[in-house]
Amino acid sequence: TDAIGALDRAISLSQNEGALFMHRAYVRMLAMQDFEKVIEDCGRAERLGTVSSEQLDIKARAQSRLGKFENAIDAHSQAIALSPNDARLFLHRSETYRASKQADLALADAQNAFAMDPNSAASHAVALCFFELANYEKALEAVEIALKTGQKMAKLVSLKGQILSRQSKYRDAIDTLKPLESKSTSIAVFETMAFCHLQLKEYADAWKCIAKTLDSQDQSLESLAIAAQVAHALGEYSKAKNFVERFVKAGGSSPEIDFLLGKFASERKDWRGSIDFFKKSLKKRQRYPEAWQAAGYAFEQVGEPEKAVHCYSNAIKVGGNQPDLRMARAELLLTKAEYQDALADLNWLKENNVDASKVAKMLAVCNSKLVHSRARK
Repeated sequence: TDAIGALDRAISLSQNEGALFMHRAYVRMLAMQDFEKVIEDCGRAERLGTVSSEQLDIKARAQSRLGKFENAIDAHSQAIALSPNDARLFLHRSETYRASKQADLALADAQNAFAMDPNSAASHAVALCFFELANYEKALEAVEIALKTGQKMAKLVSLKGQILSRQSKYRDAIDTLKPLESKSTSIAVFETMAFCHLQLKEYADAWKCIAKTLDSQDQSLESLAIAAQVAHALGEYSKAKNFVERFVKAGGSSPEIDFLLGKFASERKDWRGSIDFFKKSLKKRQRYPEAWQAAGYAFEQVGEPEKAVHCYSNAIKVGGNQPDLRMARAELLLTKAEYQDALADLNWLKENNVDASKVAKMLAVCNSKLVHSRARK
Protein backbone atom coordinates (compact mmCIF):
# COMPACT_ATOMS: atom_id res chain seq x y z
CA THR A 1 0.00 0.00 0.00
CA ASP A 2 2.84 2.39 0.86
CA ALA A 3 4.59 1.54 -2.40
CA ILE A 4 1.43 2.21 -4.43
CA GLY A 5 0.97 5.51 -2.61
CA ALA A 6 4.55 6.54 -3.41
CA LEU A 7 4.07 5.60 -7.06
CA ASP A 8 0.80 7.56 -7.20
CA ARG A 9 2.71 10.66 -6.07
CA ALA A 10 5.53 10.02 -8.55
CA ILE A 11 3.05 9.61 -11.42
CA SER A 12 1.28 12.85 -10.46
CA LEU A 13 4.62 14.62 -10.91
CA SER A 14 5.60 12.83 -14.12
CA GLN A 15 2.66 11.45 -16.05
CA ASN A 16 4.68 10.62 -19.18
CA GLU A 17 6.98 8.06 -17.56
CA GLY A 18 5.77 4.66 -18.78
CA ALA A 19 8.10 2.87 -16.36
CA LEU A 20 6.24 4.36 -13.36
CA PHE A 21 2.92 2.92 -14.57
CA MET A 22 4.57 -0.44 -15.12
CA HIS A 23 6.06 -0.40 -11.60
CA ARG A 24 2.65 0.42 -10.11
CA ALA A 25 1.08 -2.42 -12.10
CA TYR A 26 3.79 -4.75 -10.79
CA VAL A 27 3.17 -3.74 -7.15
CA ARG A 28 -0.58 -4.09 -7.54
CA MET A 29 -0.05 -7.56 -9.00
CA LEU A 30 2.12 -8.48 -6.01
CA ALA A 31 -0.67 -7.29 -3.71
CA MET A 32 -3.16 -9.44 -5.70
CA GLN A 33 -5.68 -6.64 -5.90
CA ASP A 34 -7.25 -4.21 -8.39
CA PHE A 35 -6.60 -6.39 -11.44
CA GLU A 36 -8.54 -4.01 -13.69
CA LYS A 37 -6.22 -1.21 -12.56
CA VAL A 38 -3.20 -3.44 -13.25
CA ILE A 39 -4.38 -3.86 -16.84
CA GLU A 40 -5.08 -0.14 -17.08
CA ASP A 41 -1.55 0.73 -15.86
CA CYS A 42 0.00 -1.74 -18.31
CA GLY A 43 -1.99 -0.12 -21.13
CA ARG A 44 -0.81 3.36 -20.09
CA ALA A 45 2.81 2.15 -20.00
CA GLU A 46 2.40 0.60 -23.44
CA ARG A 47 0.94 3.78 -24.92
CA LEU A 48 3.91 5.70 -23.51
CA GLY A 49 6.31 3.35 -25.30
CA THR A 50 7.20 1.03 -22.41
CA VAL A 51 6.71 -2.41 -23.88
CA SER A 52 8.61 -5.35 -22.39
CA SER A 53 8.13 -9.01 -21.70
CA GLU A 54 7.68 -8.17 -18.00
CA GLN A 55 4.95 -5.61 -18.70
CA LEU A 56 3.13 -8.02 -21.03
CA ASP A 57 3.47 -10.83 -18.46
CA ILE A 58 1.98 -8.66 -15.68
CA LYS A 59 -0.95 -7.71 -17.91
CA ALA A 60 -1.50 -11.35 -18.90
CA ARG A 61 -1.57 -12.54 -15.29
CA ALA A 62 -4.09 -9.83 -14.34
CA GLN A 63 -6.29 -10.74 -17.31
CA SER A 64 -6.12 -14.40 -16.29
CA ARG A 65 -7.23 -13.52 -12.75
CA LEU A 66 -10.27 -11.82 -14.24
CA GLY A 67 -11.09 -14.85 -16.39
CA LYS A 68 -10.10 -13.13 -19.65
CA PHE A 69 -8.17 -16.17 -20.76
CA GLU A 70 -7.95 -15.54 -24.52
CA ASN A 71 -6.56 -12.04 -23.98
CA ALA A 72 -4.22 -13.36 -21.29
CA ILE A 73 -2.84 -16.15 -23.48
CA ASP A 74 -2.27 -13.66 -26.31
CA ALA A 75 -0.33 -11.35 -23.95
CA HIS A 76 1.65 -14.29 -22.52
CA SER A 77 2.60 -15.35 -26.04
CA GLN A 78 3.76 -11.83 -26.92
CA ALA A 79 5.89 -11.79 -23.76
CA ILE A 80 7.45 -15.16 -24.67
CA ALA A 81 8.18 -13.90 -28.20
CA LEU A 82 10.20 -11.05 -26.67
CA SER A 83 12.02 -13.25 -24.12
CA PRO A 84 11.89 -16.87 -25.37
CA ASN A 85 14.47 -18.10 -22.84
CA ASP A 86 12.65 -16.89 -19.71
CA ALA A 87 11.30 -19.99 -17.96
CA ARG A 88 9.01 -17.87 -15.74
CA LEU A 89 7.02 -16.71 -18.75
CA PHE A 90 6.27 -20.29 -19.76
CA LEU A 91 5.25 -21.09 -16.19
CA HIS A 92 2.84 -18.15 -16.10
CA ARG A 93 1.27 -19.12 -19.43
CA SER A 94 1.01 -22.69 -18.11
CA GLU A 95 -1.00 -21.36 -15.14
CA THR A 96 -3.39 -19.57 -17.48
CA TYR A 97 -3.81 -22.65 -19.67
CA ARG A 98 -4.64 -24.69 -16.54
CA ALA A 99 -7.12 -22.06 -15.36
CA SER A 100 -8.82 -22.20 -18.76
CA LYS A 101 -9.04 -26.03 -18.62
CA GLN A 102 -6.39 -26.64 -21.28
CA ALA A 103 -4.21 -29.01 -19.27
CA ASP A 104 -2.41 -30.50 -22.27
CA LEU A 105 -1.13 -27.07 -23.39
CA ALA A 106 -0.37 -26.19 -19.77
CA LEU A 107 1.76 -29.33 -19.49
CA ALA A 108 3.78 -28.47 -22.60
CA ASP A 109 4.62 -25.02 -21.20
CA ALA A 110 5.45 -26.41 -17.74
CA GLN A 111 7.78 -29.00 -19.28
CA ASN A 112 9.47 -26.27 -21.36
CA ALA A 113 9.99 -24.23 -18.20
CA PHE A 114 11.45 -27.26 -16.40
CA ALA A 115 13.81 -27.97 -19.31
CA MET A 116 15.11 -24.37 -19.11
CA ASP A 117 15.31 -24.22 -15.31
CA PRO A 118 14.71 -27.52 -13.46
CA ASN A 119 13.58 -25.98 -10.18
CA SER A 120 10.89 -26.81 -7.64
CA ALA A 121 8.31 -24.37 -9.06
CA ALA A 122 8.60 -25.87 -12.55
CA SER A 123 8.31 -29.49 -11.39
CA HIS A 124 5.35 -28.47 -9.20
CA ALA A 125 3.66 -27.02 -12.30
CA VAL A 126 4.35 -30.23 -14.22
CA ALA A 127 2.83 -32.24 -11.35
CA LEU A 128 -0.31 -30.09 -11.32
CA CYS A 129 -0.79 -30.62 -15.06
CA PHE A 130 -0.36 -34.38 -14.85
CA PHE A 131 -2.78 -34.39 -11.89
CA GLU A 132 -5.44 -32.60 -13.92
CA LEU A 133 -4.84 -35.02 -16.81
CA ALA A 134 -5.41 -37.90 -14.32
CA ASN A 135 -1.89 -39.27 -14.94
CA TYR A 136 -1.25 -39.79 -11.24
CA GLU A 137 1.92 -41.83 -11.60
CA LYS A 138 3.64 -39.05 -13.57
CA ALA A 139 2.19 -36.44 -11.21
CA LEU A 140 3.70 -38.23 -8.21
CA GLU A 141 7.09 -38.45 -9.95
CA ALA A 142 7.05 -34.70 -10.58
CA VAL A 143 6.06 -33.94 -6.96
CA GLU A 144 8.93 -36.06 -5.67
CA ILE A 145 11.32 -34.11 -7.91
CA ALA A 146 9.88 -30.83 -6.62
CA LEU A 147 10.30 -31.97 -3.01
CA LYS A 148 13.94 -32.92 -3.70
CA THR A 149 14.85 -29.75 -5.60
CA GLY A 150 13.14 -27.26 -3.28
CA GLN A 151 11.81 -26.76 0.20
CA LYS A 152 9.23 -29.19 1.57
CA MET A 153 6.43 -26.67 1.03
CA ALA A 154 2.95 -27.36 2.33
CA LYS A 155 1.41 -27.03 -1.14
CA LEU A 156 3.69 -29.78 -2.48
CA VAL A 157 2.93 -32.09 0.44
CA SER A 158 -0.78 -31.34 0.00
CA LEU A 159 -0.62 -32.21 -3.71
CA LYS A 160 1.23 -35.44 -2.94
CA GLY A 161 -1.55 -36.40 -0.52
CA GLN A 162 -4.22 -35.66 -3.13
CA ILE A 163 -2.39 -37.77 -5.72
CA LEU A 164 -2.10 -40.73 -3.34
CA SER A 165 -5.80 -40.39 -2.59
CA ARG A 166 -6.64 -40.56 -6.32
CA GLN A 167 -4.49 -43.70 -6.52
CA SER A 168 -6.67 -45.22 -3.75
CA LYS A 169 -3.66 -45.26 -1.40
CA TYR A 170 -5.81 -43.84 1.37
CA ARG A 171 -3.61 -44.70 4.37
CA ASP A 172 -0.49 -43.34 2.64
CA ALA A 173 -2.39 -40.14 1.78
CA ILE A 174 -3.47 -39.65 5.41
CA ASP A 175 0.07 -40.28 6.67
CA THR A 176 1.43 -37.76 4.14
CA LEU A 177 -1.07 -35.05 5.11
CA LYS A 178 -1.05 -35.67 8.87
CA PRO A 179 1.87 -33.24 9.55
CA LEU A 180 -0.16 -30.44 7.90
CA GLU A 181 -3.30 -31.05 9.98
CA SER A 182 -2.43 -28.81 12.93
CA LYS A 183 -1.11 -25.86 10.93
CA SER A 184 -2.83 -25.93 7.57
CA THR A 185 -5.64 -23.61 6.55
CA SER A 186 -6.02 -25.34 3.19
CA ILE A 187 -9.49 -26.70 2.51
CA ALA A 188 -7.93 -29.28 0.15
CA VAL A 189 -5.92 -30.87 2.97
CA PHE A 190 -8.96 -31.49 5.17
CA GLU A 191 -11.19 -32.53 2.25
CA THR A 192 -8.62 -35.09 1.14
CA MET A 193 -8.09 -36.46 4.64
CA ALA A 194 -11.85 -36.67 5.23
CA PHE A 195 -12.35 -38.47 1.89
CA CYS A 196 -9.61 -40.99 2.73
CA HIS A 197 -11.02 -41.68 6.21
CA LEU A 198 -14.46 -42.11 4.59
CA GLN A 199 -13.12 -44.71 2.14
CA LEU A 200 -11.50 -46.56 5.07
CA LYS A 201 -14.85 -46.41 6.96
CA GLU A 202 -13.22 -44.33 9.72
CA TYR A 203 -16.27 -42.12 9.98
CA ALA A 204 -15.48 -40.32 13.26
CA ASP A 205 -12.07 -39.24 11.93
CA ALA A 206 -13.65 -38.28 8.61
CA TRP A 207 -16.12 -36.03 10.43
CA LYS A 208 -13.35 -34.32 12.44
CA CYS A 209 -11.59 -33.41 9.20
CA ILE A 210 -14.57 -32.33 7.12
CA ALA A 211 -16.05 -30.29 9.99
CA LYS A 212 -13.04 -27.95 9.68
CA THR A 213 -14.13 -26.98 6.16
CA LEU A 214 -17.81 -26.33 6.80
CA ASP A 215 -17.50 -22.83 8.28
CA SER A 216 -14.96 -21.65 5.73
CA GLN A 217 -15.78 -18.97 3.17
CA ASP A 218 -13.96 -21.17 0.66
CA GLN A 219 -16.28 -24.10 1.37
CA SER A 220 -16.59 -26.20 -1.77
CA LEU A 221 -19.20 -28.51 -3.20
CA GLU A 222 -16.75 -31.33 -2.53
CA SER A 223 -16.86 -30.50 1.20
CA LEU A 224 -20.66 -30.63 1.22
CA ALA A 225 -20.68 -33.95 -0.66
CA ILE A 226 -18.20 -35.53 1.75
CA ALA A 227 -20.04 -34.10 4.79
CA ALA A 228 -23.32 -35.58 3.54
CA GLN A 229 -21.78 -39.04 3.09
CA VAL A 230 -20.06 -39.00 6.48
CA ALA A 231 -23.17 -37.77 8.30
CA HIS A 232 -25.24 -40.52 6.64
CA ALA A 233 -22.65 -43.17 7.58
CA LEU A 234 -22.78 -41.94 11.21
CA GLY A 235 -26.58 -42.20 11.23
CA GLU A 236 -27.03 -38.41 11.34
CA TYR A 237 -29.73 -38.49 8.68
CA SER A 238 -31.14 -34.98 9.19
CA LYS A 239 -27.62 -33.52 8.88
CA ALA A 240 -26.98 -35.61 5.78
CA LYS A 241 -30.21 -34.36 4.16
CA ASN A 242 -29.29 -30.77 5.01
CA PHE A 243 -25.87 -31.12 3.31
CA VAL A 244 -27.45 -32.79 0.29
CA GLU A 245 -30.00 -29.96 -0.06
CA ARG A 246 -27.23 -27.35 0.15
CA PHE A 247 -25.17 -29.26 -2.42
CA VAL A 248 -28.06 -29.53 -4.89
CA LYS A 249 -29.11 -25.90 -4.32
CA ALA A 250 -25.55 -24.78 -5.14
CA GLY A 251 -25.77 -26.60 -8.48
CA GLY A 252 -23.66 -29.57 -7.52
CA SER A 253 -23.77 -32.94 -9.26
CA SER A 254 -22.03 -36.12 -8.14
CA PRO A 255 -22.66 -39.87 -8.11
CA GLU A 256 -22.30 -39.94 -4.33
CA ILE A 257 -25.08 -37.38 -3.82
CA ASP A 258 -27.34 -39.19 -6.32
CA PHE A 259 -26.67 -42.35 -4.31
CA LEU A 260 -27.67 -40.63 -1.06
CA LEU A 261 -30.84 -39.27 -2.69
CA GLY A 262 -31.59 -42.84 -3.69
CA LYS A 263 -31.05 -44.00 -0.11
CA PHE A 264 -33.40 -41.30 1.18
CA ALA A 265 -36.05 -42.45 -1.31
CA SER A 266 -35.55 -46.06 -0.16
CA GLU A 267 -36.09 -45.00 3.45
CA ARG A 268 -39.46 -43.58 2.35
CA LYS A 269 -40.21 -46.91 0.56
CA ASP A 270 -40.23 -44.99 -2.73
CA TRP A 271 -38.50 -47.82 -4.57
CA ARG A 272 -39.07 -46.52 -8.10
CA GLY A 273 -37.74 -43.12 -7.10
CA SER A 274 -34.70 -44.70 -5.48
CA ILE A 275 -34.00 -46.76 -8.61
CA ASP A 276 -34.01 -43.57 -10.71
CA PHE A 277 -31.42 -41.97 -8.42
CA PHE A 278 -29.24 -45.10 -8.35
CA LYS A 279 -29.32 -45.18 -12.16
CA LYS A 280 -28.17 -41.54 -12.26
CA SER A 281 -25.38 -42.35 -9.85
CA LEU A 282 -24.22 -45.35 -11.87
CA LYS A 283 -24.35 -43.39 -15.11
CA LYS A 284 -21.75 -41.02 -13.62
CA ARG A 285 -19.69 -43.73 -11.93
CA GLN A 286 -19.92 -47.31 -13.19
CA ARG A 287 -17.56 -48.75 -10.58
CA TYR A 288 -19.76 -48.00 -7.57
CA PRO A 289 -20.53 -51.29 -5.73
CA GLU A 290 -22.71 -49.66 -3.05
CA ALA A 291 -24.98 -48.15 -5.71
CA TRP A 292 -25.24 -51.47 -7.58
CA GLN A 293 -26.14 -53.25 -4.34
CA ALA A 294 -28.74 -50.66 -3.33
CA ALA A 295 -30.27 -50.76 -6.82
CA GLY A 296 -30.43 -54.55 -6.62
CA TYR A 297 -32.33 -54.39 -3.34
CA ALA A 298 -34.73 -51.80 -4.77
CA PHE A 299 -35.42 -53.98 -7.81
CA GLU A 300 -36.16 -56.86 -5.44
CA GLN A 301 -38.76 -54.72 -3.67
CA VAL A 302 -40.58 -53.93 -6.93
CA GLY A 303 -40.60 -57.57 -8.03
CA GLU A 304 -37.97 -57.49 -10.76
CA PRO A 305 -35.60 -60.33 -9.75
CA GLU A 306 -33.71 -60.48 -13.07
CA LYS A 307 -32.67 -56.83 -12.77
CA ALA A 308 -31.84 -57.38 -9.10
CA VAL A 309 -29.53 -60.30 -9.98
CA HIS A 310 -27.87 -58.14 -12.66
CA CYS A 311 -27.21 -55.39 -10.11
CA TYR A 312 -25.88 -57.78 -7.45
CA SER A 313 -23.60 -59.38 -10.04
CA ASN A 314 -22.17 -55.98 -10.98
CA ALA A 315 -21.70 -55.11 -7.31
CA ILE A 316 -19.67 -58.31 -6.86
CA LYS A 317 -17.75 -57.65 -10.08
CA VAL A 318 -16.60 -54.14 -9.11
CA GLY A 319 -16.53 -54.49 -5.33
CA GLY A 320 -15.33 -58.03 -4.77
CA ASN A 321 -16.97 -61.00 -3.09
CA GLN A 322 -19.07 -59.93 -0.14
CA PRO A 323 -21.08 -62.51 1.81
CA ASP A 324 -24.29 -60.43 1.92
CA LEU A 325 -24.21 -59.94 -1.86
CA ARG A 326 -23.52 -63.61 -2.54
CA MET A 327 -26.36 -64.58 -0.20
CA ALA A 328 -28.83 -62.14 -1.77
CA ARG A 329 -27.97 -63.33 -5.27
CA ALA A 330 -28.21 -67.01 -4.27
CA GLU A 331 -31.68 -66.47 -2.77
CA LEU A 332 -32.88 -64.73 -5.93
CA LEU A 333 -31.41 -67.39 -8.20
CA LEU A 334 -33.23 -70.08 -6.22
CA THR A 335 -36.56 -68.25 -6.62
CA LYS A 336 -35.86 -68.01 -10.36
CA ALA A 337 -35.09 -71.77 -10.48
CA GLU A 338 -31.55 -71.06 -11.74
CA TYR A 339 -30.13 -73.78 -9.52
CA GLN A 340 -26.73 -74.25 -11.16
CA ASP A 341 -25.84 -70.57 -10.76
CA ALA A 342 -27.25 -70.57 -7.22
CA LEU A 343 -25.07 -73.59 -6.41
CA ALA A 344 -21.90 -71.63 -7.27
CA ASP A 345 -22.83 -68.88 -4.79
CA LEU A 346 -23.88 -71.35 -2.10
CA ASN A 347 -20.65 -73.35 -2.39
CA TRP A 348 -18.67 -70.10 -2.02
CA LEU A 349 -20.70 -69.21 1.09
CA LYS A 350 -20.10 -72.70 2.52
CA GLU A 351 -16.34 -72.53 1.88
CA ASN A 352 -16.21 -69.16 3.63
CA ASN A 353 -18.24 -70.33 6.65
CA VAL A 354 -21.09 -67.87 6.12
CA ASP A 355 -24.29 -68.62 8.08
CA ALA A 356 -23.62 -72.37 8.01
CA SER A 357 -27.10 -73.62 8.97
CA LYS A 358 -28.95 -71.38 6.49
CA VAL A 359 -26.53 -72.19 3.68
CA ALA A 360 -26.80 -75.93 4.43
CA LYS A 361 -30.61 -75.79 4.08
CA MET A 362 -30.36 -73.78 0.85
CA LEU A 363 -27.79 -76.24 -0.53
CA ALA A 364 -30.07 -79.15 0.29
CA VAL A 365 -32.94 -77.50 -1.60
CA CYS A 366 -30.69 -76.57 -4.51
CA ASN A 367 -29.17 -80.05 -4.85
CA SER A 368 -32.59 -81.67 -4.57
CA LYS A 369 -33.95 -79.48 -7.38
CA LEU A 370 -30.92 -80.25 -9.54
CA VAL A 371 -31.39 -84.01 -9.00
CA HIS A 372 -35.09 -83.77 -9.97
CA SER A 373 -34.20 -81.69 -12.99
CA ARG A 374 -31.66 -84.24 -14.20
CA ALA A 375 -34.10 -87.10 -13.56
CA ARG A 376 -36.73 -85.43 -15.72
CA LYS A 377 -34.21 -84.98 -18.51
